[in-house]
Amino acid sequence: MMNKGVTLIETVLSAALLLFVSLIGLECFISARRLFVNLKASQEGDLAAAAALESLRRDASRAGEGLSIPIELGLCDGAELRPDGFAVRYASGVKRLAADIVPGQTKIFLESTEGLGPGRDICLCADDRAEINSVRSAGDGWIVIEPGAGNSYGRLECFCIAIDVVTNRFDRTSRILRRRINNGSAQPLIEDADMFEVEWDPAAPLFRFRLRLNMKKGKTHETSVVPKSLALLPGTLG
Repeated sequence: MMNKGVTLIETVLSAALLLFVSLIGLECFISARRLFVNLKASQEGDLAAAAALESLRRDASRAGEGLSIPIELGLCDGAELRPDGFAVRYASGVKRLAADIVPGQTKIFLESTEGLGPGRDICLCADDRAEINSVRSAGDGWIVIEPGAGNSYGRLECFCIAIDVVTNRFDRTSRILRRRINNGSAQPLIEDADMFEVEWDPAAPLFRFRLRLNMKKGKTHETSVVPKSLALLPGTLG
């Protein structure tokens, strides 16, 4: 009886010890898995933030590109701050006239109208004059602009600049940073953002961006960029 009792106690102790070791192993596994998941989420967050900042840098670096004439004449800005983000303008293409233009004319004939849909801005440029109009409608070889040409332009002296307006906007309610080109739909650039800040110094000229994800409060991702086209304009510092 004594040997049987001792064997039973040893069995119970062995089972308890095995259960204890198993629980410790399970806890270690759970902790390791939690650490792995957190590290993975952290790395994915860093990659997402880096991709978003690179997109912001690309947009900001093109501010004023191909628009030196209208900017110098005060017709538009290459970059501007907005309450919830910023916008930049740059030339996306140049079209040649297919016919002369007279003051007040709204239907403009071009050699190509590819990409010039309703809502797009254009700039009619000659050597000593320029103006910005909005495309109201477009067809094969023609566009209708508003409010209409304010000057006369010869077919050979004038060119038509297609202007792209890119807007990056932070929706604080949904915590989503969105990017929009012209009048298209806004596409999410990054989600679950806790903070997005933009600084724009037109005298430098210099953009600074700061981005923080909600999952990693306390870590702020930053970058800056100088739009070369604006930096080369006469009168610009730096």
